[in-house]
Amino acid sequence: MASQPTLVMTAGSIASGKSHAIRASKWAHLPVVDPDIFKKSHPLYTDKDPSGPGNSIHIWSQIEAAELHSRYLEGGISHILDGTGSNLGKYLAVIARARSFGFRIVILWAQCSLATAIRRDINRPRTVGADKVQVKYPKVLRTMAIACPLVDEVCTINTER
Repeated sequence: MASQPTLVMTAGSIASGKSHAIRASKWAHLPVVDPDIFKKSHPLYTDKDPSGPGNSIHIWSQIEAAELHSRYLEGGISHILDGTGSNLGKYLAVIARARSFGFRIVILWAQCSLATAIRRDINRPRTVGADKVQVKYPKVLRTMAIACPLVDEVCTINTER
């Protein structure tokens, strides 16, 4: 009998250290579905304007990631879905859809303070701005308060350092 496939959903503020959390986790060997990977492969991508003209690269990368995630779900392939978790409705819909395919669901939550996330965002090549970090940070906390009780496992990694 085949083992139950696992969906690992990342959560954490912008610049919270989600990539570090993935690398430090026991799921590091799984394929990662990350819109940013698609975004950086786009010929018009730049660090100065990562969303692209009219948000076009951002939209395209979201579509590409969603299609890959769907293929993994339909194929019963364990994987990591990288995102902030700031969109409660979207997060809950992903959980419900993965459950319908028989997946075990894990939240991998990269936790750091708002001040640390803002500092990191300022110091990285691709910045989104303190205003966006401040807006998304409490949304992630709200989503986690609601979503964590609904999944099979929650793994929190303190990325404050």
